[in-house]
Amino acid sequence: MTIPRVVCAITHTDEITLGLCRQALERQGIAAADVRVISNVRPASSAFNQCLDFALEKGADILLHVAADCILSPGGVAAITRRMDLETDYAVVAQGFDIINGSDAPIGAWALNMRIIADRYRFRDAFKMDLDFCERIEAETSFVRKKTFKRVELGYHHPIWLPREFYQKFRYNAPKYRGKIIRKHMEFLDRCLDLNPDNKVLQIGVVGLKRGSAEPHDLGGPRSDAFESEWRDASSLVGLEGESFSPIIKSSLIWQNHFSARPKT
Repeated sequence: MTIPRVVCAITHTDEITLGLCRQALERQGIAAADVRVISNVRPASSAFNQCLDFALEKGADILLHVAADCILSPGGVAAITRRMDLETDYAVVAQGFDIINGSDAPIGAWALNMRIIADRYRFRDAFKMDLDFCERIEAETSFVRKKTFKRVELGYHHPIWLPREFYQKFRYNAPKYRGKIIRKHMEFLDRCLDLNPDNKVLQIGVVGLKRGSAEPHDLGGPRSDAFESEWRDASSLVGLEGESFSPIIKSSLIWQNHFSARPKT
């Protein structure tokens, strides 16, 4: 049986965990020549398409696409790629631990079947870019997308948050969420704030979630003038200015606080 050729592409904007992400891949035997970092490419659809082009250029059967805020566990690469059946699957979504969504959550890594994707399918600059990509493949082929097995933690998603990233996550993603998910995330932030009432990253997350769930998404991209203006307003609202503010929050601490917190009475 022929062993599928696997290459890896990492999409990176300003995540400070890029080095950790790369090290996790190197420890699993991915050769440097088979890893490409696509950095600071806008829009995101162009960055994703450069990943696909890289895999095509390398003659790969499988592209492992990893976000720079994903740290794969030992054995994660093998587990993700083994899960794919190249005769039936076009994608395998990796699951692991996400600080906000908990266990068995997407962690920003997926394997893509380049035999079916080839140069026929590319990402479009759409609001739900990944879903648009998947829907087109599923509409035109019999191939399916599946997840890795539950209760097998294949990585850790976003171990370090910067305040702008935290605000941006909720501001842009809240319009995609149903009411139940918004309530779940607000409960998460409230519990963390019970134990960390002065934490400005958590505070600005609340602002982003409330705005994202209540206001139309008409900001353009996260580098647009409209977003920059709103970001300055949000920063001022929670008092991010000043040297006393620490810009980094380690999500492992949030996780501990979240699960040790008790419901409000």
